[in-house]
Amino acid sequence: FAAIIGNSIPASLAKLFSIGRLPFAIVAGALLYLAFSFATQCIGLVERKTHQSGLGNAPLITDTSLWLRGPNSKLQSTDDSPLAGFKPGITAAEEISKKPKILPRKSKLTPPNDSLFTVFYNLFIPTEAISAANAVEVLTEQLEQVAGSLRRFEEGEKNSKSAVVYYNLIGNNEIYPMEKISDLCKSLHPGLSCQLLNFFETASEAATLLDIYQFCQNDDKASVQRTNNDTRVVYIHSKGSYHSSTHNNNWRREMTNSVLHQDCLFPPNDACDVCGAQFYTRFSFMFPGNMWT
Repeated sequence: FAAIIGNSIPASLAKLFSIGRLPFAIVAGALLYLAFSFATQCIGLVERKTHQSGLGNAPLITDTSLWLRGPNSKLQSTDDSPLAGFKPGITAAEEISKKPKILPRKSKLTPPNDSLFTVFYNLFIPTEAISAANAVEVLTEQLEQVAGSLRRFEEGEKNSKSAVVYYNLIGNNEIYPMEKISDLCKSLHPGLSCQLLNFFETASEAATLLDIYQFCQNDDKASVQRTNNDTRVVYIHSKGSYHSSTHNNNWRREMTNSVLHQDCLFPPNDACDVCGAQFYTRFSFMFPGNMWT
């Protein structure tokens, strides 16, 4: 980088500071790097503040930009988030081993005992009419995928199957309110029950991820379907409802199909802890696109 700059600056400019081209380029490169680092940190701070100010009552599990910025980023939290109680100015590397303060739900989620699986759905519907119409198409398609999974399990069996979808609605609750979503689920499959958890004007996926965490931490094991050790939950979100594109739509369909596949819901040897379309160990242990069972 310094060599490129060194070859591109006039010799007269370097002579102005009584140094050669290369030393001048090294100094200029270092200053540019410092300016870039400062700018990205400022952007990260603005992202965190904007993210938190728009959450309202929606709790956070983690601050998204914190983990993207790396281990030296400063931890930010609000008093009513699950991160409340973390010391200001402590880096992520110092706090990553500590358990966040999770705010418990007022009531525990209790799926019917005959539910084949439990889905947690983070649903975003924009306020703009055209974008909202696209989001409803995404909603309908994903619920049809859930219903289709139920029908596949029913093939060759006499008894019908059932499943429950717990969802958080974010953005717009007027174009497709709770009653319409419930009716849609029943029309797609009589055994599909869709239950609204919360509505947020502004929130992130963290709101629904927190609900999954609390559901899986439920001490009342008798209230959870199947047995204590083999309860499986599915996490999906309406990818493409905010940024609609062919790429996002195709990616969403594949991720949703994968997590609802019988090999994810009921692996042949039941030794799988987590399942999805892809699993990465680079950067961190993650499923690109963030859908999993």
